[in-house]
Amino acid sequence: KGPLLQLRDVSVRYGELSVLDKVNWVLGREDHCCVSGPNGCGKTTLLSLVTGDNHKAYGQDITLFGIRRGSGESVWDIKQKYGQLDNQLHLNYVRGLRVLEVVVSGFFDTIGLYDDWGDVQRDTAVQWLAALGLAGYAGESFDALSFGLQRMVLLARAMVKSPIILLLDEPTLGLDGHHRKLMLRAIDHIAANCDTRIIFVSHSAGEVPACINQHLVFEPRRDGFEVVCRRVAED
Repeated sequence: KGPLLQLRDVSVRYGELSVLDKVNWVLGREDHCCVSGPNGCGKTTLLSLVTGDNHKAYGQDITLFGIRRGSGESVWDIKQKYGQLDNQLHLNYVRGLRVLEVVVSGFFDTIGLYDDWGDVQRDTAVQWLAALGLAGYAGESFDALSFGLQRMVLLARAMVKSPIILLLDEPTLGLDGHHRKLMLRAIDHIAANCDTRIIFVSHSAGEVPACINQHLVFEPRRDGFEVVCRRVAED
């Protein structure tokens, strides 16, 4: 089987502004990648190309899960293969739900729960809460949890549909030291025990999960940023 994601000489411009310039990136089936760089460097644009959220992907040499972008697959088909967690999702998440309902909403990629759900979804959600040490919170109000526990619940939400790729955009942002360690440990648990690959986005490559074996770094240059892909040397 080929790689999960492959970008060849991908460039994105908005008018005179060059956001990405001839980016090459291959995410293999055994890769867990840290994407790092300062705000405004193009990380968000790059990720939107591989999640189907950016129309600039059309006409480019981008292959997602073995299918050339623009060859008939829907954005919905692509999104089914991702579990996502980011700070904006956390801040925007609808209030008034129980923890179990928040996790179940991951099956439908909704912020809130508007679809019918049954025993299979409930049981899977309960299993993920248990796997992350959150089983005792299933019936609690999401709003009543601490910020750090809410973030862990949203990690369970991202995993309920067994995604091929778990896309984590600054997942430790705003967390205290205890919950940062919990989050990183949970990500490593997922990488070791699930058939899911990690894309971990960060301002810097400093505090990252131990599972990371590839770094995609946005390095400053005179006229913008160069995207460099490096392997992590194995011990």
